[in-house]
Amino acid sequence: WPTSDKASPVIALPKKGTGGRYAKLAEAAAAAAARAKKVIGSEGENLPAGKPNGAWSSAYRTLQAAHIKLQTKYDKLKETKLHGFLDEAETYRTELAEHGSKAEELVNHFRMEAQREREGAAEAQKFAQKAYELERENNELKETLLAYQGKMLRMEQDMMEKEDALMERFKEEASASGRDGAWGPEEFEAFTGLRWTKQSTGIHQFRHAATGFVFQLSAAEPEEGAGGGNATAADDEVSFTPIEYGIANGLLPGYLSSAIDFEKRELPGFVGRMLAVLNQVVAQRGAGH
Repeated sequence: WPTSDKASPVIALPKKGTGGRYAKLAEAAAAAAARAKKVIGSEGENLPAGKPNGAWSSAYRTLQAAHIKLQTKYDKLKETKLHGFLDEAETYRTELAEHGSKAEELVNHFRMEAQREREGAAEAQKFAQKAYELERENNELKETLLAYQGKMLRMEQDMMEKEDALMERFKEEASASGRDGAWGPEEFEAFTGLRWTKQSTGIHQFRHAATGFVFQLSAAEPEEGAGGGNATAADDEVSFTPIEYGIANGLLPGYLSSAIDFEKRELPGFVGRMLAVLNQVVAQRGAGH
């Protein structure tokens, strides 16, 4: 057996009762090295018997096999863990990408909602401004209407005062001339502004001097096929027919623009309303409207 001048390798033994499966393998390797040391001797003397390099080679091969086994298991475990980490990292990356996409969609949604709210606020501001302008215009129209109503009221009051003055003057002139209560076309025209012309029995034509409006008043004709009872009703009705409009053309209400029939008792009120409208037309034309 060959001798060895080198000191035998020192193998650190793990503490008993500690470690697991790999610790037991290490203990077995250390025990094999101790046995080999006993055979070779502590001073490297010749072995009394045994195969060349027997005990030490066996212990080395045992350690090398254990090392290879541990290295293989370590590499396998490392590869398994690495693949696990890579899979988890890929899953996390995928989830993170999905969350990022959803977050981007949510941001775009809120951005669009904010844009719509801004547009809605702008439209609301426009509508509010328009409503304010319409309200102001309405108030101005109300003020204008009130002004016209006041003007018409003053005109009616003036006309009534003038009519009262004319009546007093006519009464005085009639009393002075001995024609108390007698009315002719001249008096009627001076009082109403209407020139009266009798066309035939029951038909009277009138012309408003200031506007040139010409109309005709006559007894309403009975309906065709009507009995004797309707003839009395026709005698109680008056037919109004416009002939010429003069400067009042397009300015008259509907009841003065076409032929109508009404009861005789409504004649004074009808003539009064017609004169008020014609006087208003004269006032508008005089004001340049």
